[in-house]
Amino acid sequence: MNEKRLWLSMLLVLFTYSLWGQNNLSFKEALNIAQRNNLRYQAEKLTIDVSKADIKTAAIRPNPSFNIAWQQIPILRYAAENSSLFAPDNRQLTYQVSQVIPIANQRKYKMQQAQGNHRLNELMLTEFQRNLFGEVAQKWLDVWFAEIKLKIIDKAKVNSDSLLNINNIRLKNQVITSTEYLRTQIVDEQYGLMYLNAVQNLAAESQNLM
Repeated sequence: MNEKRLWLSMLLVLFTYSLWGQNNLSFKEALNIAQRNNLRYQAEKLTIDVSKADIKTAAIRPNPSFNIAWQQIPILRYAAENSSLFAPDNRQLTYQVSQVIPIANQRKYKMQQAQGNHRLNELMLTEFQRNLFGEVAQKWLDVWFAEIKLKIIDKAKVNSDSLLNINNIRLKNQVITSTEYLRTQIVDEQYGLMYLNAVQNLAAESQNLM
């Protein structure tokens, strides 16, 4: 592996560790973080609280309403004789008390509708959580597989480097031919490229999980 590839490999490894951390994120931790940080999930949870409030509201009996109406003659020439514009004879004050009376089981049906909406929201939250956890699980497995692949290739690269060093000494001692050494060198460079690709893949999968 030449110097340029070595530096690139080191930078990619550092970038991967900054994303993934020195200690791998456990499966349970990944689910908890997704549940805590996913804005759509938090919005779905809020609908549950809203539907609970709707159930309580539907159960409340309507309160009586109290209204006051004030009517005032606007022009003095229309006022009562020998009176000022704001005299009691030139204005009318009305008080009204009203009460809504539910009929034909309106309150009962309203409560049933609110309870049905609440159950529907709970089902929607459960379904969204299932899909969210399924996606997180798949991404977590992708990272885990990328890590295993990187470890295997890294071990193979270490063994290839050792073999290349040994064959370099054997070539100097004329134990093997330059062709045999070249084959070992080509294999070692191939492992180097595979290692770089594996590091890049792990960084990408870690970013996807985040």
